[in-house]
Amino acid sequence: MLQIPFPESPKKKLVRTLLVDSDRAMLQHCVAKIGGRQPVTVATSKAQAMHLLRHGQQFDVVVACERLADGSGLALLNDIQARWPNLIRVFCTERQRLAMVRNRLVAFRLRHTLSYPLKPVKLELMLLHLAHAKPVSTARMRALLG
Repeated sequence: MLQIPFPESPKKKLVRTLLVDSDRAMLQHCVAKIGGRQPVTVATSKAQAMHLLRHGQQFDVVVACERLADGSGLALLNDIQARWPNLIRVFCTERQRLAMVRNRLVAFRLRHTLSYPLKPVKLELMLLHLAHAKPVSTARMRALLG
């Protein structure tokens, strides 16, 4: 099992994450693996995610998988971009699909993309970089996250 060591820091920042996917087992797996180190809230639909955001839940990042029970993860991220433009948005889809749509994703102003199925270690690595605000090139992030 691969674990990412978190550097000890007196000012360790937590990244409040909303993880949205219709696959409950995958959501539970991610929470079990990283929930003790980073605050993760899950939603299984676009409606549930928007409800959390509209009713005052505070997040630093939203990770949306492509297929949701009630629509598209990209549609969710687009709605979030319009209403909460400073919220970091991350899109997750199958590697082949990501390669096909990458050029069209520019309009969504995503901070990162992740390949699906989502691996907790890759999610945690991305959150670690966000928490420590280390500038990482897009190419380096792609190499790290696969």
